[in-house]
Amino acid sequence: MIIHLNGWPGVGKLTIARHVAERLDGRLLDNHAIYNPAFSLADFRSPEFYALVRSVRDAAFQRVAEISPTVPVIMTNAYGRSEWAEENWRIIRDLANRRGSRFFAVTITCSAEEHLKRMASEDRKPLGKLTDRRELPAVLGPLDGGRG
Repeated sequence: MIIHLNGWPGVGKLTIARHVAERLDGRLLDNHAIYNPAFSLADFRSPEFYALVRSVRDAAFQRVAEISPTVPVIMTNAYGRSEWAEENWRIIRDLANRRGSRFFAVTITCSAEEHLKRMASEDRKPLGKLTDRRELPAVLGPLDGGRG
């Protein structure tokens, strides 16, 4: 199975994914494992940024496709509505089909108060994660879990 956890940065996707992966004895592919090389080596949203993300994503997803479908894979990301999000969403669904895996999409939310507290957490900075909640709409646009 593939379990895809989607939600705004800072809502706790990675925390939850770690617990789920441990409990199910699964593999965890956090979105930062894919995006961080591009954040480090290219300007955000530049053609080079997207090309690097695609390269890393494709290599990681190829490895996921090779893992036995009996091994759960838990993935995280923050997809809103955009062409980029639609591309990624389609590729993740295709990955589940290639693996012969069941696909579970989960949207994670939390209260505004908890979100502010989580976003300000000092442990986010070294991981290259957003720490200012005001940046979220500009980065993602509206987030919705109603993808099918």
